[in-house]
Amino acid sequence: MSVGNQSSALPTVDIEVQIDGRTVIKDEFSIGMGHSSFEKVLDLSLGPHRIHALSKKGGAEYDGTIDIKSEHWATLHYWYHPEGQVGDAIKKSLRLHVSDTPLRMR
Repeated sequence: MSVGNQSSALPTVDIEVQIDGRTVIKDEFSIGMGHSSFEKVLDLSLGPHRIHALSKKGGAEYDGTIDIKSEHWATLHYWYHPEGQVGDAIKKSLRLHVSDTPLRMR
């Protein structure tokens, strides 16, 4: 799982990720030079797993389920771009993306 901050409006945010009620990642994440992320390999059994992520400072929360069927890759990023700045506004959010193939940052 790759976790990171994609918001220049909030350059550092706290993110805690729990899987099935167990904290697996808890740290402060900086936007740095843009697409920077922290990566951690998680050994999960096959079947459904509940994912809960929270950023108190960033004012965002994610709740969802992932069904592990084989090897997967996932990113969980914090996003926020306020109205009135150049570009489209993005509400404070944590977004999970899961793939059956390795994910590449552009």
